[in-house]
Amino acid sequence: MRYSVELDRSHIASLSGSTLAGITELVWNAIDADAQKIVIEILRNEADGVVGYAVQDDGHGITPEFAREYFLKLGGSWKHLAARSPGDRPLHGKLGQGRFSAFDQGGFAKWTSVANVDGENFETVIEVSADDIDVCDISEPSPTTRPTGTRVELQGLGQPVRGLDGVAPRHQLMTKLALPIEAYGLTIVFDGERLDPSEIQNYRADYTLEAVGDQAVSMTVIEWSVSARRSLFLCNGAGIALHEMDPGFRVSDFRYSAYLKWDGFVAQLNELDVIEMGHGTAKVVLDASRERLLQHFEDRRGERRRHLVTKWRDEGVYPFAGEPATAVEEATRDTFDLVALQASDIINSGRGQAKKLSLRLLREALERSPGALHHVLRDVLNLDDEKVSELSALLEKTPLASVIAASTAIADRLEFLQGLAAMTTSPDWKKLILERSQLHKVLEKETWVFGEEYALAASDKGLTDVLARHVQLLGRDAPADNSAVVDAEGHRRIVDLMFNARIPQGENQRHHLVVELKRPKVEVGPTELEQTKNYALAVAKDDRFNTSSTRWEFWVVSSGVKGTADEDRRQKNKPFGLAVEYESHQIQIWIKTWADILQEAEHRLKFVQAKLGYSPGDQEALDYLRHKHAEHLPEVMLDVGTDGGSGTDAEVDRPDGPES
Repeated sequence: MRYSVELDRSHIASLSGSTLAGITELVWNAIDADAQKIVIEILRNEADGVVGYAVQDDGHGITPEFAREYFLKLGGSWKHLAARSPGDRPLHGKLGQGRFSAFDQGGFAKWTSVANVDGENFETVIEVSADDIDVCDISEPSPTTRPTGTRVELQGLGQPVRGLDGVAPRHQLMTKLALPIEAYGLTIVFDGERLDPSEIQNYRADYTLEAVGDQAVSMTVIEWSVSARRSLFLCNGAGIALHEMDPGFRVSDFRYSAYLKWDGFVAQLNELDVIEMGHGTAKVVLDASRERLLQHFEDRRGERRRHLVTKWRDEGVYPFAGEPATAVEEATRDTFDLVALQASDIINSGRGQAKKLSLRLLREALERSPGALHHVLRDVLNLDDEKVSELSALLEKTPLASVIAASTAIADRLEFLQGLAAMTTSPDWKKLILERSQLHKVLEKETWVFGEEYALAASDKGLTDVLARHVQLLGRDAPADNSAVVDAEGHRRIVDLMFNARIPQGENQRHHLVVELKRPKVEVGPTELEQTKNYALAVAKDDRFNTSSTRWEFWVVSSGVKGTADEDRRQKNKPFGLAVEYESHQIQIWIKTWADILQEAEHRLKFVQAKLGYSPGDQEALDYLRHKHAEHLPEVMLDVGTDGGSGTDAEVDRPDGPES
């Protein structure tokens, strides 16, 4: 007999889901019907193409009365009136919509069900077509000797039907049904193979969360050994899933399912898909579960790291020896272990030296250039984008990577200062260092020595180029007068290094620093000071420089000072080193030795150096210079070490300040 399905709450056609989702709902229906054995058949044609499926169970079946009263009313289900099944199982669904979720691919469905009525078994057949989904054919019940149970068969599916071949659907069903299979001892067979979640279970943990009144709250986390959707299932207190949702965070190094169990979810069945938008008790329970879940993965990573490190140490491939001596070394190892854990599957696929090289490469990338990690992980170790992104997110949430990057930069600077002291003060080496082709080129790449606030604006340029750069930095158009800038003697002068900094007090105010380098063996005397004065006066007297909006400092730098120039930098009531000042033009001329500059730079690093506990020796300094600036060093510095003929262990005379 043909019946019309009554619409209730939402349109019927909107209820259809994916093929596997339809199968899952039918399995849940079977579990709610107290089935112990559920068989899922995949129906194929002669060409082995999927044309349908069938789900058969040995549950209590659908009685004729239930078929007519509840099957025809969308949103009406006997489960809505019952908390538990006749066999005392907590129920999965209560909305009566699951039976329509199988029509995404079209076709028609046929329920053949045997139920016991007053001690006698009756068979009822129910048929629904996707083309006429609001109409249902229900047969008259007929007596039968067959045992109770239901077979649902869906055929005539649109082609091609995807998602039912291979191991993936089996694994998905196992992750969704793991708890009821275990709790009820169910036998579920999919396409001829029994579903056994223990086969793909790597790890399991059970947690008790804070109770809500007299209702217990708990969570089970199962980690899978196969590819699986990372899901958080909202379940009733018995672990029967009511709703599947995204966990709300990314954890690409674990494949897992989390089952949050609380009876309070049952009363909010209609609102579970919008639970995150609420502010009630359910949202509090959900948030608490996520905190516990994040802690679970943090603990698990710690366990896996310890296991991996022990394994790699035993194999002799771990790139660290002994225990960390400082907090920075400990942070470095913690972050390295985090990164290596993410890439462990790929690293462990190698053998011997290949594995050792991979781990060493990761350490080098992390310590020398954390930004290069993406390249190493993606292009060298072939880590997929999801894992690289996940690792980036983890490193952003932890200060360890920043600590390593900062400490590496500080260590490099300390080594450079030691090397610069040797280049500019060592009796054996300072006479070999050339100003323009060597010292100048090295300092172009280490401009922080002169101050963190400066940016290099020009190097080895004439005053005319300095003017052009000055005008550009001020955001002005090029001056109409394009004649060359010359000094007081009419000479075109070359500036070694020009730096720029914006003065915080004024948006249009600039501070330029011009550094005049002298060969380390040349001492600054009256002649060198006069040359720098000529530079300064050329700027002061050329209206195009507009010194009203720019403060200029000129430094003349070398290893020593002689003659009256030494007295000029020790004037009473002036800062030590300030030799000349043209106040009306905001121009100052300073005489500085490398000892002055080294002391100022070391002072800026003093606090951090103390925290690092690192004082580089001569060999570390020489190694740094060779690594970073080999092309600008004299050959003797490339050929000998600190134990060779020319060492770097020079005593550096520090300035004693002006005489009072």
